[in-house]
Amino acid sequence: MEYHCRIRNHGRHQLELEVDYPLVPDQLRTSYLLEALLFTPASMNLSPSRTSPEAFFGNLVTYTRYTVAPIPLALLIDPGNDKSPLVRIRRKLDSTPILTSKDQAELVYEIKTLANIYAFQLRRRCGLIQESLARQEPAALVEDTVGQFLTNIGLVLERFRGLHARFLEPGVDEYLREAHRWTDELMSLVTEREQFNLHRVLLAAGYAAAADTVLAHLPRQEKYRREMHYPSVIAPDTPVENEVALYRAHMLKKWSESAMYMGRTPNRTANQVGQVLMGIAAGAAMAFAVTAAFLTDRYFATYSLPWALMIILAYIFKDRLKEFFRGFFLRTMPYLVSDRMEDLIDPAIGRKVGVSRARVRFCDARAVHPDLLRIRNRTVNPFRHVLKPENVIHFQKEIHLRSSLLADAHARLESITEIIRLRLSSWFTMLDDPEEVRDQLVDGQVVPIPCRRVYHVHLILQLAERGKEAEASVYHYVVIVTRDGIERLELVDG
Repeated sequence: MEYHCRIRNHGRHQLELEVDYPLVPDQLRTSYLLEALLFTPASMNLSPSRTSPEAFFGNLVTYTRYTVAPIPLALLIDPGNDKSPLVRIRRKLDSTPILTSKDQAELVYEIKTLANIYAFQLRRRCGLIQESLARQEPAALVEDTVGQFLTNIGLVLERFRGLHARFLEPGVDEYLREAHRWTDELMSLVTEREQFNLHRVLLAAGYAAAADTVLAHLPRQEKYRREMHYPSVIAPDTPVENEVALYRAHMLKKWSESAMYMGRTPNRTANQVGQVLMGIAAGAAMAFAVTAAFLTDRYFATYSLPWALMIILAYIFKDRLKEFFRGFFLRTMPYLVSDRMEDLIDPAIGRKVGVSRARVRFCDARAVHPDLLRIRNRTVNPFRHVLKPENVIHFQKEIHLRSSLLADAHARLESITEIIRLRLSSWFTMLDDPEEVRDQLVDGQVVPIPCRRVYHVHLILQLAERGKEAEASVYHYVVIVTRDGIERLELVDG
């Protein structure tokens, strides 16, 4: 499995980066390095004097989770597929007459995993069908694809709902029964949502017959939830109940996804080492300042003009010396010095399975490596040489995973997914009004034409396995923003 990045805007004020880190089971450890360079226009004023690592990380949120296993719907119901949660649930219920607390915890995990795989496969399959519509594939082929998709959905739901009686047996804990019902309700909601989306795109693309096939299935899930007395039914004339239904659907999704997320705890030892090194940098700078003060008092009259100038120069050099040592440690000891260091904890086994280290520095475009600067300058701008240098935020993220331990604990696991969200709202405060009205002569009449004032933030992403930096995957995006927030993202072709 290859490592790769996906980026999108999460609302108007956040960027969301999703990175997949493949596991290599025959390696004891697997390490990756992610670098992100944000080239911001000078008008944003994101200079080192205005921002700091603390402010940057205050706007950064990171989640680490297991990547959803890519098991197609047809294989979910295959009794010979040992990786299918449906198969594992049935086998556990058949082989264990009396369920221990460990057995029940394993069943809850498999039930949640089933919901996550099912939701992922429905989204993925609908996305593939939409791609086939964009290619204008023959109507008969699209109808066959949609029909098979709907049949597989029905078979998975039928197989899972067929276990309902097994969860009513006396040896089953009440929470396990509730977990089955929650997942049943969630799978119905996911099915309904994706079928509505599929119906909409089929109609928009002109595939009326396939859309009618989907339309015939749309009432089934709402009818089923009413029969099961699930409180997640939306109706036009029940606004309060709709609020409850929406909240419930959201919480059911969060509940199922809780089986995927890893714990994150601060790495205290690494932080202490980093603090010691930063203390050495501060101490060396202060030693220089004290020495300079002693020499100044010895060779110049106190409170004279030369004495004052030397004191000022000593203060300036002290500050620069501190930054020099800090930068030196960051360059030469990256494994010990980081702005944020965390241990990754696998909730399934309660053990540390990895370490995450993140750093950020601020500079202008002239300090960027020439290779990365060439990637940034692929876009043509005739005014580039007359503009002020862009301010650059250079973010580095290392992740070290105990691949063999994760592979032993999770047979289905092929990769780890990290989700990084960066809030940009504080970046937009210095920008001009997003709209300017310009007059235009149209048919002899002066017509005011609103024009959008946008700014371009170039984002360079580089992802590589440690030791294989020459094989890094590189991505170049332009984030188009206004003072109101993110307008859109554009991928720059290499």
